[in-house]
Amino acid sequence: MSHYGSANDNGPPPPRERRADVRRRVLLTGKVVYPHNTFSADCTIRDLSAGGARILVAPEAVSADPFLIVVKDAVVHQATTAWHDGNQAGLKFQATVNLAGETPLHLRNIQRIWVELMPR
Repeated sequence: MSHYGSANDNGPPPPRERRADVRRRVLLTGKVVYPHNTFSADCTIRDLSAGGARILVAPEAVSADPFLIVVKDAVVHQATTAWHDGNQAGLKFQATVNLAGETPLHLRNIQRIWVELMPR
C-alpha cells in the first residue's frame, strides 16, 4: 500500500503534486463547499499557496469544481480539483474572495457557512 493514501500525513505530498509554486506546510481547518449548497464537507488543509492547496477530505467529497473555505484566513477560493488520491486532493485556485468584507451575491451562502465555523 502506498503511504500517500494512508492516514499518516507526515510524508511529502504525492510526486505529481510537486510544482514550481511551492506550498507552505500548514494545519488549518477548512470546508469544501459545492455550488448552491448541494454538498459540503469538513477538510484539513495541509499545504497552501496563493495558487492552490493540498487538503485531506473524505474521498467522496472531491468533485471537479469545489469552493474551499479557509476558516482562519476568512477567504473562500473557487477551485478546480487538480488531482486526488484516497483522502488527499490537490486544488488549483481560480479566484479568491475575502469573506469578512462585502461578499458577492452568489457567495453569500458560503459566507454564512464561514460565519457558522468561526470560533465564538
